[in-house]
Amino acid sequence: MKTRQLASILMTIVLPVCIIACGTQEDNDRGNDNTPSLNLTPFEQLSGQWSGIYRGLDNGKPLGDAVAATMNLMADGAFNMSLDSDPSARVEGSWAEFQGRSLILKISGSTIPRIGINGKVVEPAYELLGSSLRVTTDTFELKLAKRSTDPSSPTNGDHSRFDGKWLCDDGGGRKTKLEITEDKTFTLASQRAGERIFVSQGTVLSREPALFHLIPSSSSDPLPERSFFEFQLADGKAELRLNKGQPTQVAKIGICRK
Repeated sequence: MKTRQLASILMTIVLPVCIIACGTQEDNDRGNDNTPSLNLTPFEQLSGQWSGIYRGLDNGKPLGDAVAATMNLMADGAFNMSLDSDPSARVEGSWAEFQGRSLILKISGSTIPRIGINGKVVEPAYELLGSSLRVTTDTFELKLAKRSTDPSSPTNGDHSRFDGKWLCDDGGGRKTKLEITEDKTFTLASQRAGERIFVSQGTVLSREPALFHLIPSSSSDPLPERSFFEFQLADGKAELRLNKGQPTQVAKIGICRK
């Protein structure tokens, strides 16, 4: 009888304690499971638009002056880099991050041999400190700061507004058909009445929220060295221009509408 009374007393004490304690532990566990992690992966930290300086190196030593540069590391795994002073100087391809120490850049197009040539895979080291990024090899160095917007977002350059087929008219008889694709390439066909058609194709680079540079990779007629097309959107319509490599040598091709 005493044994049964003791067991009853123990059950009376233990059960309420277990209900409170065990219930609290379960609630805490559920709360922990539902708490989102604020830590970003290295890939997520690197994704975005960066701007700063580029400098060539010779065996790790500075070679020439630093120049302003922009680099886009996009969330879809694509990247491009260009020099602000020379829009024809560009590198593009795909990118990945390796163990917080290096980038793997597979280059599909390049006019900057020190970074890499077409078809080459390069593995520069990188250092990431807050919003600052340093990328280096023995042949080049990038010192960059992160911009506040993501180049993969439509608000930066709003690529979705540029995609598609455009018809441009200069008001003097020249008609130009322009198509910009989602994979950031363009084709252009321009003709004035009585003249033969001019055709060009190449790569699209975002320069400002409403301005793209169209860098020709081939043309039916030779263009001046470092020439490129400017395509700027404003008030629902766009203007297409030919920049012959100098700010003072810009020719209007036409006003464009979809």
